[in-house]
Amino acid sequence: MNQIICIDNGNKCHKALGRYEGSNISYSTGFIESDVEPISKDNLLTYNGKYYSVGTGRFSTIYNKAEDERCFILSLPAIANYLGSQFANRTTDIILAVGLPIGNYGTLKDEFKKYFTRPNEIGFNWLGVDYSVRIKECLVFPQGYSAYLTVFNEFKDTQVVCCDIGGYTADIFTVNKGGKLDIRSATSINRGVIRLFKDIQQQLLRKDIRISEEQIEEVLKGSDPILIDKTIVNLINSKAKQYTESLIDELREMGHETRMNPMLWIGGGSLLLKRFIEQSDKVGYVEFLDQYANCKGYQLLAKKALAKGE
Repeated sequence: MNQIICIDNGNKCHKALGRYEGSNISYSTGFIESDVEPISKDNLLTYNGKYYSVGTGRFSTIYNKAEDERCFILSLPAIANYLGSQFANRTTDIILAVGLPIGNYGTLKDEFKKYFTRPNEIGFNWLGVDYSVRIKECLVFPQGYSAYLTVFNEFKDTQVVCCDIGGYTADIFTVNKGGKLDIRSATSINRGVIRLFKDIQQQLLRKDIRISEEQIEEVLKGSDPILIDKTIVNLINSKAKQYTESLIDELREMGHETRMNPMLWIGGGSLLLKRFIEQSDKVGYVEFLDQYANCKGYQLLAKKALAKGE
């Protein structure tokens, strides 16, 4: 029986569902490649005779993730995490369910499907365990809308404005009553949280202060780091508030009614900006879905597609 593995290949993080509750996985979209085994075995992947320390740093944003092997290599830990010890040391047939931003879904879908479909045996080692898989099929779905479908029953009787904030893009669209996607409203804009991080880092660099994305995230999540000066914390929060208000303004300029219609905020970027979204007087009812919402949507759609024999 083919195992269905759902992966959200983000520009900032790779997210994937595990086979059991509590076994989902998320890691930074980056790795260090080496021809020799590194000292640290943390997050160590071995593939095609090379060693990859996964989750170290983050690659620059890639518009077309199928242009090289990086996205595929970064998907192998997610595959191993799902398979676990039960499927180790033997060849397993799998089906991948992945997604693309609404803005380039139509143009890149076929290429992404072909990129991941690898029917020949692929061997790799993750965290000291050997795996072998054949990727028999890859199903590609639209990001954001896939997440919406996981809560369809809650919103099927009303129009909903959805915003999926990722690392590089924010995918925006309206879903009408009955769950029908308004194709004309669907777009992707370069409003992911990486842009916010860069803005904050550049502002602080002018003061000769260097801060990591991880430290910025810590502040945005509401913690109060002891080692970060209060003025820096205030600057980060101020920038995030400005960024959120500007994003909502852009949504409204695009014709989305954010006060009257309920808004569904999706993904890790939305959760980082949650308190600033909730504080805005430009939105009415808001609900947030977690960083695995797209993966859950891919799983739902993949099972339906396979049941129909598509």
